[in-house]
This record gives sequence, C-alpha cells and structure tokens, in this order.
Amino acid sequence: MSNVQVIEKDGKPAFYVLSAALSEKVREAVEDAEDAAVYARAAAEDDGMRFPAAVVHAELDGAHPVRAWREYRGLTLQALADVAGLSKPYVSQIEGGKRAGTAATLKKLARALCKCRWTRCSPEQAGVAVGDPCSTLMRRRRTGYLSGFNRASHWPAVHPTAP
Repeated sequence: MSNVQVIEKDGKPAFYVLSAALSEKVREAVEDAEDAAVYARAAAEDDGMRFPAAVVHAELDGAHPVRAWREYRGLTLQALADVAGLSKPYVSQIEGGKRAGTAATLKKLARALCKCRWTRCSPEQAGVAVGDPCSTLMRRRRTGYLSGFNRASHWPAVHPTAP
C-alpha cells in the first residue's frame, strides 16, 4: 500500500499526510459512495412517474398539456376531437387556454389520447400507466395546473427558454 505519514499529538494520531495519488483515490471513492447513496435514495423514492421528453419539453415551452400529448400521439386537432366526441373548436379553445374545460371534458380528452395508444382494449382494461394522459390530465385539473400555471416561475433553471 502507500506510505501514510502519521503525525501524533499527545501520543494520539492528529494528522495524516497522504501522497497526492492516494488522496485522489480516496476522493474518488468518497464521490462514488455519495453517488451510490443518492441513486439508492432516488430509487427508493421513485413513484414510477414518467413523461416522454417531447411532452415535457412542449409543456415547458408553454404548450397546453392536451396539445403536448396530442402532438406526441401524432393526432390532428380534428382526429382528437372526433375520438373524444367533442367539437374541434372546443378542443382548440382548451388547447389555446381560452377555456379551461370541465372535468368531464378533460376526462374525455385523456381517454381519447389513451385510445390512440391502446387499440385492442380500453385504457381501464390495459391498466393505465402512471405518466400517461389518462392519469395526469385529471390530476392536473384538480390541482389547478391547467389554469394559471406559470412555467417560467417554476422551472427557469431546468428550461431557461420557458415563457
């Protein structure tokens, strides 16, 4: 092993003098241990919430969540309105922020967005994954996310170009 010089005071070790190479190895080992602890803590606290990067970036850029998910799914405004059983102008007003939409309307939109993902069964039968529009649009409606949410004040460090 490396030479470590021990400096004693009153018969007890007071200081250790390490070579630069050994000091660097110790520093790296400590950083690795800290990283492992942070990862373990994050894994233990993971709630399973996942969002596609395209949806997150669109929302951070100011897009309404319905629009972000619609574009991620590759749907036109008319196609989403048809699947949800709503009018195209109404969906457009919700996406544009001119109307908030009722809880029932948002539920229809969320289910329509899910139907476009699962073609063989309903979202309920498929067990909607956390992070999908079916499980997030309604929660966001209940928490006030869809009305008056200021992205720039909440995430400027994460996305500096937010409005």
